[in-house]
Amino acid sequence: MTVIFNPEHLNRLEKSRIMPVKKFCFESSGRIIYDPNRPGMKKRTQWWAIVQTCPGITEYYRSFLNKQLHMHNVVMPAWGSHISIIRGEKPKPEQMNLWGKFRAGEKINFMYTHEVYSDGNYWWLNVYAPELFEIRDAFKLPTNYGFHLTIGKDKYKDLT
Repeated sequence: MTVIFNPEHLNRLEKSRIMPVKKFCFESSGRIIYDPNRPGMKKRTQWWAIVQTCPGITEYYRSFLNKQLHMHNVVMPAWGSHISIIRGEKPKPEQMNLWGKFRAGEKINFMYTHEVYSDGNYWWLNVYAPELFEIRDAFKLPTNYGFHLTIGKDKYKDLT
């Protein structure tokens, strides 16, 4: 497992839409959820769509970071194991009729890398999932970045 601790990865220059599939070693799936319950969040709580994924994936990586690398500060994110599709971006009026309905509850397959990325606040794995771009396209939202599977956040920082 590789841990890449570099703030430059925030801009996701390696976009999952164009990354070579061979980099993605593992496969999994999850379900599309609109407006997931986000207890304790104070801001940016509306207009989110996520893929709820298997919690075992992120539990494994959090355990590795906390126990093997002695970090002891990486905790589960508010939504648990997930991939963000729409991140607080309110749909335009002409796409509003899709909200909460378009592919809601559907199973999505994705591939992910074993490389852990961090900006010091969050830890994640890059994801390859072309269907997620289709969802953003349907809502007329930008698709010029890569998706990621959130492993955890720093428990000592107020990121709400």
